[in-house]
Amino acid sequence: MKTKSYLRLYNLCLLTLSSSILAGELEFNRDIRPILSENCFHCHGPDKETREAKLRLDTREGALKKDAIVPGKPEDSEVIYRITTDDEDDLMPPPEHHLELSKKDIATLEQWIKEGAEYQQHWSFEKPKPSGDGKLREIIDTEIQKYLSKEKLTAS
Repeated sequence: MKTKSYLRLYNLCLLTLSSSILAGELEFNRDIRPILSENCFHCHGPDKETREAKLRLDTREGALKKDAIVPGKPEDSEVIYRITTDDEDDLMPPPEHHLELSKKDIATLEQWIKEGAEYQQHWSFEKPKPSGDGKLREIIDTEIQKYLSKEKLTAS
């Protein structure tokens, strides 16, 4: 009896957490890249030597091939089928990899695909842009201010 109560409480907490995370717009670099990097990129990432099924999930172009991801339609996306199926022959990541996506991760991926499955370039490849407002002298100041604004914080 006690176990059922704890399980209900756990599920309620998970649902609340998932809802609050999914209430805002998802960002590829913050919300999606870590999930794919941990669970998918080893076999479906940038390394040509380890890539399987000629599928890349680290680029939008690669992910749209073979209907792996169908923007706006998680129900038509092969990725969602593969991470939720009970068929061990189709399940991703494969059982022998001993990786399993959490319900929260699956819900996050589904929501991201519903939102259009937009990718972002890794921040380290983006060229910094000075603000031009005269207040910030260095490019790093601009980047810090951009982060602070995004997080609704102010500089001290």
